Amino acid sequence: ASALPLSDNSLDSIFTFNAIHHFKLLDFLKESSRVLRNNGYFFIYTRLRNQNKSNIWGGYFPEFHKKETRLYELSDLKEKLKEVPILKLESIEYFRYRRMAKFDRLLTLAKGHHYSTFNLYDKKEFEEALKKFPENISCDFKDPDKIIWNDENIMLIIRKNVLH
Repeated sequence: ASALPLSDNSLDSIFTFNAIHHFKLLDFLKESSRVLRNNGYFFIYTRLRNQNKSNIWGGYFPEFHKKETRLYELSDLKEKLKEVPILKLESIEYFRYRRMAKFDRLLTLAKGHHYSTFNLYDKKEFEEALKKFPENISCDFKDPDKIIWNDENIMLIIRKNVLH
C-alpha cells in the first residue's frame, strides 16, 4: 500500500477491513490521503490488540494474543493519524458480536489457519497449542457444541480535509 496505482484525489472513499495490521501504517495513511478526494472518507475497520486478547482465540488458543503483535491499540492509530494532518478522525464506532460455534468448527478453523496469526507459530508450537486448546475450552464451556463468546472490533471514520 505504499504506491497505489491510482491518480491523486481520485477516490471518494477507502475501506480497509481487518487488514490495517498488514500494512506499514504511516505509509498507508499517507498514500490514502494522496488518492482520496477532498472531504473523502477513509474507514478503518479492525480489531485492537486488547480486543484480540479477549476473543475466543486470544482467550483460549495458547499464545495467540502474544503471537499477534501486529495489531494496534487505539492510541497507536490516533498517534499515527496525527502525522498526516490532512486526515481528521471524525468518529469511532465500537462493535460487539455475540458468536456461537461447535468446538469442532473452531478446531477446523485453527487447523486451516483461518487467521494469519496461526502462521506466526512454528510447526511444533502450533501442534502443541492445538493439543492444549481443547483443554482450555473445556475449562469454561461444558457443551462442546455450544461455545459462546463475543468478538469486538472498532471502526475509525476519517475524513480528508485540505483546509486543516
